[in-house]
Formats: sequence, structure tokens, C-alpha cells
Amino acid sequence: MSLVVVLVALPARFAAVPPSEVFGHRPVALNLLAGSLLGAWVGASWAVRMRSTTLYKVPAALMVLMAVALVTTHATTLGSLALPPWAQVVCGVLAGFGIGVVAASWAWPAASC
Repeated sequence: MSLVVVLVALPARFAAVPPSEVFGHRPVALNLLAGSLLGAWVGASWAVRMRSTTLYKVPAALMVLMAVALVTTHATTLGSLALPPWAQVVCGVLAGFGIGVVAASWAWPAASC
């Protein structure tokens, strides 16, 4: 499901941002992709085994955390991290894993309706 959304969104993204600029960030995208594929597998597995009440509480808690993160980043100035390349790869894969877990577990209640 997420793959279809990304494929449909690509033409609109390329209209807003030149493909050469997007492809310049290819290593970051590949790290996120690697983690998100594994995370989607794990998230879907967890979602299938969760009770429905728990499954609906998880996205609610995630939305609260996202709201806190958005308010925090809006109200404060955050610096950038100067991580070595190996740490950037690890962080990218871990971030992708988290994105995949959330996307898969969030999509499950909608798909089961």
C-alpha cells in the first residue's frame, strides 16, 4: 500500500523538486528504504497479533507524540548533528525501520475495515 502511495506521489514531487536534487540524496533514501521495508514487515506482523483495542490506542499515542515533536521543533531551534558516515547509515536504517513499523501498523486498522 505504501509503495503505491509513493509511486503515485513521485510525479508530483518531481514537479516541485528537480529530480537531480532528489537523486543527490540517494544514499539517504536507500538507508530509509532498507529500514522501512524491514519495519513494515515487523509492523504488519505485530498489527495482526494485536488486540483491536490496543491497535487503535497505538496510533492515538503516536499522534500525540507527533504533535509534541511538531510543537517542540516549531518552538525551538535545533542544530544539525555532525555524525560520521557509519552513524548516518545506522540512524537512517533505524529511522526507516520506525517509519515502516508505524506505516504498517497504522494501515492495518484501515485495511481491515
